[in-house]
Amino acid sequence: MVTPDESRARRLVKVLKILVRITVGLLLVAGLITVFREQLPWTFDEAGAGERAGRVALTTATLVLSATALMLWLRWPRPVWRTALCLLAATVCGWSWLAWDDPVLEYPPENYLTVFDDPAAQASHDLVLRYRTGAGSTLPKDLPVLREPRSSSSDVQPTAEQWTVFVTDNRADIERGWEMLADRRAWMAEMAGAPRLADLTAGIGDPIPSFRDLREASRFMSWHARMLAMDGRGDEALAEIGQILEVGQKLEPESRTLVRGMIAIVLRKMALLTAASVLETTEVSPDSRARFAGILAQRQPAVDGAYHLIWCEYAVGAKVTMAMESHSSPGAGIKAGLNNPRSTANLYAKILMDAAGKSSRRELNHISEMAPPWSDAAHGFKLKNLAGRLLLQMVVPAFQKVSAEYWKAEDLSVALSQRLGAGTEDGQASGL
Repeated sequence: MVTPDESRARRLVKVLKILVRITVGLLLVAGLITVFREQLPWTFDEAGAGERAGRVALTTATLVLSATALMLWLRWPRPVWRTALCLLAATVCGWSWLAWDDPVLEYPPENYLTVFDDPAAQASHDLVLRYRTGAGSTLPKDLPVLREPRSSSSDVQPTAEQWTVFVTDNRADIERGWEMLADRRAWMAEMAGAPRLADLTAGIGDPIPSFRDLREASRFMSWHARMLAMDGRGDEALAEIGQILEVGQKLEPESRTLVRGMIAIVLRKMALLTAASVLETTEVSPDSRARFAGILAQRQPAVDGAYHLIWCEYAVGAKVTMAMESHSSPGAGIKAGLNNPRSTANLYAKILMDAAGKSSRRELNHISEMAPPWSDAAHGFKLKNLAGRLLLQMVVPAFQKVSAEYWKAEDLSVALSQRLGAGTEDGQASGL
């Protein structure tokens, strides 16, 4: 005989069990919605109707089966087999959702890797790679090692007095190094005289021009130009600097890697700062001013250059993500659940386009770093395509500093163009 107190206690236990099941179920559903919510009907992505329906079906099945398995597990005695079957079905549905890749690659890298390919492009590409990283980059062992003057702040350039002391104290070494790098200077002259400097880089392992050779040749040329200016030979000094500037400007437009773009910025800034120093140090004829101004005028529009500096990374980088695509290799199913190659490439394109657009508008403070691979600004916690996001976290560089350096070079170009134009008009007006 069950007493009234026992009956009330049993009813209370049943109510508590029901409340526990409901609470746990709601927590599970809330957690899964957090993970899967980008595919739920109120947050449809850009996929087609059939694509969305399939993803929502998998999402719903995963939620329902997981909740059912939990409810079964909370019963007593536990229906082990039914619970296991529900968990297995939920796992299959969830993994299928994780492996569901974007149906279309929005920006096929091949479209960007063949746009400039032709015999002339190959010839100029080979010219740029005459001295390249890992091969053919053997500078003279006894090349003088000189330290340029430094200011107390990286944003402040050394003074004219500092440069005068540097050139005066190191004149012999500058002349000797300049002579020793005759082959590199000839290389610079060929690149400056070429109509274009194409970049046919097709993969991440392809060779790139040797920054060490370009830097050393340009440094000794710029130091030599300062020395010529101190000797009153302004036209010769500006002509030598013009070669560095031309190479820097021609490396940028067809670049397929950020590294090449950064090399171009370094050369441009070096040439522009040296040219400004030459104009301050000695007289330069109107014809030389006009020729140098003509070189400056040939640079690509600033907005286009700022955009291309970042977007140029896409084609080669997208090939890397697509190379991870799983087909029939062992463990393909596991790989597919962790990495969606087309989705990764499309996300990579969106990241680069966003950063490139802000760079072109000079919104440098708004170029943000990548979010951790397990989250993003739009959806918070994110489980899908975790390996692909982790890959992008490793390969996407910090664009803010690079863009800032680009715009510094562009500001120097504009200021020098205005100065050369004013100087040429003054010289013509005075009959020089």
